[in-house]
Amino acid sequence: MTSELAAFHDTEAALLFNSGYDANYGLLSCIASKEDVVLYDALVHASVHDGMRASLGRASPFAHNDVADLRRQLAAVRKSAKVRDLFVVVETIYSMDGDEAPLAVLADLCEEYRAHLIVDEVRTRHGCDEGGANDRQFLTALSSRAVAGLQAHATGVVGPRGAGCVQALGLQRRVFARVHTFGKALGAHGAVVVGSAVLRTYLINYARSLIFTTSLPPHSLIAIRAAYAVMAAADEVRALMCASDNREKKLTLPWGNVSDRIGVCPSAGPSCERSSSNFNRACGTYPAALCCPRPVPSRALFCRV
Repeated sequence: MTSELAAFHDTEAALLFNSGYDANYGLLSCIASKEDVVLYDALVHASVHDGMRASLGRASPFAHNDVADLRRQLAAVRKSAKVRDLFVVVETIYSMDGDEAPLAVLADLCEEYRAHLIVDEVRTRHGCDEGGANDRQFLTALSSRAVAGLQAHATGVVGPRGAGCVQALGLQRRVFARVHTFGKALGAHGAVVVGSAVLRTYLINYARSLIFTTSLPPHSLIAIRAAYAVMAAADEVRALMCASDNREKKLTLPWGNVSDRIGVCPSAGPSCERSSSNFNRACGTYPAALCCPRPVPSRALFCRV
C-alpha cells in the first residue's frame, strides 16, 4: 500500500498515519532535535503547533506568507554555529483565510539557506499559480466553488491525477516532506507522509502518534486504495468542475465578488449566517457558516462558507 502511494506521489517512500492530525503531530514532534530550528508560518494548523510543542527543537513563527520576514529569520539562524538542521513548515492553502503559500519562491529560499521544506497539503482548495494551464483553470474554478460549499483537499482535486499542489508545480524533488489526508475528496480516513526512505524509517522509530496507537484497519486500506483508483481516473470530473464555475464567478456577495477570496468574509456575528442564506437563494447551494475561533486584527471575525 505505501509503495503504491509513494509511486502515485512521485517520491521515494510513504508512511500511513491514522489521521492528518496524527501525521502532522508525529512528524513535527520528532523531526527536530535540540540543535535544530523550525520556522513556521504564523497561520499553520493546530496539529502543527501541537507537534512543535512536543518537539525538542526551537520553533519560531514568521509573518504569514511574508517571504521577506522568512528570509530575514533564515539568515539570522544560519549565522548561528549552534544550529544543525533548519526546517520551514507551510500549508499550501490556509483554510480559514483562503490564501495560498508561494511554494516555488519558498522552495528557492529553502535551497538558498539549506533548509528543509515541509508542506501540509491537507487543507488545500486551490492555488499553484505556476502550474499548467489546465491546473490553473481548475484551481480558478475551485476558488469560486468553495464559497458555494465545496471543501476539497489538494489530494483528489489539484495536480496530475489529483496528486496535489506540490506535484502540480513540479516541486516534489525539492520538498522534504508532504502530508496528504484521505478525507473530503477521497471520502476515506487516515493520512500519509511522503518523502525519502530515510524519513520513513526515522518516523517509524520516533513518531509517537504512529508507534503508540493501533494501525488503520483493513477496510480503511481497501477504501483508500479504491479512492486513489477513482481519483486517478477522474480527469473528466475535474474538467466538469472547471466548466461549472462561470455562474458562481459572476455572483456578488455582501463581502465582494466570490472570486476575491475563497469562501471567507468579514463577519460581525449573525450577519455572516444571513449572507450565506442569501447566497443559498442566489445560486441554489447550501453553504454552512463556520465562524473562525480566532479574532483578526480588526477585532472582527472571519466566517467561512
